[in-house]
Amino acid sequence: MLEEFRNSFRGTTGKIIITVLVCTFAFFGASSIVTMDFSGRAAVKVNGEGISAQVLNSRVNAERQNMLQRMGQNADPSLIDESLLRQQVIERIIQEELIAQAARNANFVFSDREMDRLLFNEQSFRTADGSFDSARFSMVAAQQGMTARQFRQRIAESQALNQWIVGLEQSEFSLPYEVEYYARMSNETRDIEYKIFRIEELINEVTVDDVAVAQFYDENREEFLTPERVAIEYVRYSADRIAAGLEPTEAEIQAAYDAYLALESSSAQKQIAHILITTDSRSAPEARDLAADLAARAANEDFAALAQEYSEDPGSADFGGDLGYFMSGIFDPEFEQAVAALSAVGEVSAPVRTEFGYHLIKLLDIASSDIPSLEEMTADLRSQLIARQAASRLVEVREELANVVFTSLDLTEAAEVFELEIQRTDLFTRNGAASGVAANSDVATAAFSGLVLNEELNSDVITLPDNSLVVVRKLDYEAPDYEPLENVADDINEYLRFLAAVEAAEFEAGALRDALLAGDADVVLERVEGVSRFGSRVPANLNQAAFRAVPNSDDGRDVFIVRLERGDWAVGRVLNANDGTLDEEERGQIAAYLERVVAGTILDNLVGDLRSEARIRVR
Repeated sequence: MLEEFRNSFRGTTGKIIITVLVCTFAFFGASSIVTMDFSGRAAVKVNGEGISAQVLNSRVNAERQNMLQRMGQNADPSLIDESLLRQQVIERIIQEELIAQAARNANFVFSDREMDRLLFNEQSFRTADGSFDSARFSMVAAQQGMTARQFRQRIAESQALNQWIVGLEQSEFSLPYEVEYYARMSNETRDIEYKIFRIEELINEVTVDDVAVAQFYDENREEFLTPERVAIEYVRYSADRIAAGLEPTEAEIQAAYDAYLALESSSAQKQIAHILITTDSRSAPEARDLAADLAARAANEDFAALAQEYSEDPGSADFGGDLGYFMSGIFDPEFEQAVAALSAVGEVSAPVRTEFGYHLIKLLDIASSDIPSLEEMTADLRSQLIARQAASRLVEVREELANVVFTSLDLTEAAEVFELEIQRTDLFTRNGAASGVAANSDVATAAFSGLVLNEELNSDVITLPDNSLVVVRKLDYEAPDYEPLENVADDINEYLRFLAAVEAAEFEAGALRDALLAGDADVVLERVEGVSRFGSRVPANLNQAAFRAVPNSDDGRDVFIVRLERGDWAVGRVLNANDGTLDEEERGQIAAYLERVVAGTILDNLVGDLRSEARIRVR
């Protein structure tokens, strides 16, 4: 189902919901999708509107997780500046709330009726027969950490804000001369000639004596300080041993199966259809009377045909009023209460009044998933119960182990009491070892803690990712020390030769530049025609320098000199500049781009103005 759902978002219309959630806060980052809940004590207040500490902490945690994911598998949480992260999240929340308030003050709203039309017409939330799939909608809501009702409200708020931002963007325009100027500059090409003085060609001509190496070593001794290292001994209580011997009884398995049955029975879904009679073109009594008349006719006539003829819900009328399988949290409370009261397939409710008008609701089907037998479920239930018992046993063993190591001077007693082997590691740094138990960041942190390193006591019990328990103790320690000169002399020599080669390249490049400016350069330069501003035919720094130079200049501004990556130097000059051209398709794209840039700048300035005038309080 997840693959089907993912595929359903690939079409143009299927991107509506994603666009709603992303575009609105494109200026502030993806973490703005997190639900805004203004309950609880306010940690931030913007013009009297409060954001609770719970919401703020949730946003901070979400952003921290995003950062750790971007950092990769070996991410080190200690590298994250928590105070800076929190301040950035607070600033983002303030900006979002300022925009939300501006949109509300401008009377931008997205009505419930418009919301229903958006959801019912969205193909991503429809089943193969075209009916609305509330289960699919609820699944997306759960993935965002919201209930279906909260997700619905969030989409409505985002739509209103999106309308405000889109309106701001569409109010901007670009003038023809701006488009032409941008195209002329961005599509411009240049003919250049240049010479690169490469480090690898010069470094073999450079020599460094031992005196220079020794002097560099003396002046930069802190660069050659080795990190402190520690070796530990440890005991490990494996997770397999904790689970060994655990076996649930038949009664426990039966009780777990009974609980499963109760849960599955409560999740049976109702497929419903409805007819909506609105008060848009008639009075409320007229709508009620028409709904009552249709309810009477539904006893003898086809409900789907009546829905196609009379229902004023554009999202379901063509499908005979079919709304798919109902899930609470999406519709109005009155509507949901009426659905809950329907118990027999084919039953039609009395007219139900909501803010949209009067509804007739028919129960089409009651479906529940096929429930496996106890025999089919036994293996899974047994595994779940063992895992549950192991988790409970883990807590007990951890407490018992902690009590023993806390009162022991070494690991001997713990090894004897729990029948464990005392193991040892090689020396490792604060970053941990490449493999083994010391590769775990919690173990490395404990090894360098004051308790273990300075007081030479047993560590607290550490729980590894596989639920094994470990206690460590210092075995050996190697303090930071300076590397002997003989160990680093070759590295220093190579580095000094590199610096000398860079200096030589710069000197020769400067000499060539002076010769070019004087008009007496006797050297063949490499010529390249049609270099584009954003091209890659020449090194990036050289390309940028060529476009900073002034073509056909009489005062030498057509000549440029620039340091390249890795220390190479380049000298060149611009021979000719060719204005860029554009076709009609490019013209439209550039115009749209310039309008977005201007709109973005205006939005930034507007948020800045709103912030300067706002009453903001941060606890």
